[in-house]
Amino acid sequence: RRLGFCSNSFQLLQFNRHKGSKAIVSSGKANGKVSGNEEAEYTGGPISKRDILMEKMRPDGTTSRFYAIASSEQSREGHWDTVIDGRLLRTPRGLPVSLPFKGLSDVVAGEWQRQGSNIIPGMMPMTTLAVMAIDQCHKASPLRHILEKSLVDHFGFDALCFRADGPKELRQIQDEKWGPMVDWFSAQIGKPIKVSDEMFDLEQDPATVAAAKEWVQNLDQWTLATTSYSGSVAKSLILGAAVSHGVVSAEDAAYSARIEEAFQAQHWGFIEGGHDID
Repeated sequence: RRLGFCSNSFQLLQFNRHKGSKAIVSSGKANGKVSGNEEAEYTGGPISKRDILMEKMRPDGTTSRFYAIASSEQSREGHWDTVIDGRLLRTPRGLPVSLPFKGLSDVVAGEWQRQGSNIIPGMMPMTTLAVMAIDQCHKASPLRHILEKSLVDHFGFDALCFRADGPKELRQIQDEKWGPMVDWFSAQIGKPIKVSDEMFDLEQDPATVAAAKEWVQNLDQWTLATTSYSGSVAKSLILGAAVSHGVVSAEDAAYSARIEEAFQAQHWGFIEGGHDID
């Protein structure tokens, strides 16, 4: 079997076992409806409903491990493929998980290899990111514009543009950590970016928003995936862009996204079930 990985719902998808097939089997459907015991024609050969029902997905999204070795192999095109027991790992769209850098491919293969007796998709963040880049962020993907729009929407109310009106120490930390990233992104788009401590008194100029939108649209698929992945968590296009361009490290970005929570915990105590979860 070959396995496909769905980045949106963390759903594991079985692929048709017929040689050369790219048909996806998912949730009782495969390129169309299947009813009764009929067989449906796929690209590469027929597959019955019984095969569809053989999926071993549990309610919690996990499934039993069915492979022995996950590895990274260089393809003829110079990319690096993730290989499961000698077979290509593929995305829900049927595209190979072929990555431009060996280091990234090694990490993805390592996530699969480190799985125990059960496959836990939530423990494979780089696989999710890679599949997202391949299936959703390519220029030809119909989903790309959704990611672009989401990032631009975040920019309209970017978290890094809202500063605390107190305490003074918190505002100072925000200015020190967020200011350089805002200035960097302003230089990237060639437009000034407003910041404020009034939530309802901040609206970026239309020209600034348009410049940010154009900047996002020009990102390659890998940079868009990283920017979107980080920016959606932090509710900040600026922070996501800074991460994807190496302006800040992942550790600094994580702290920058939680400055207020960290400040509260430091001064008034750590709240279990609150500060540890967010």
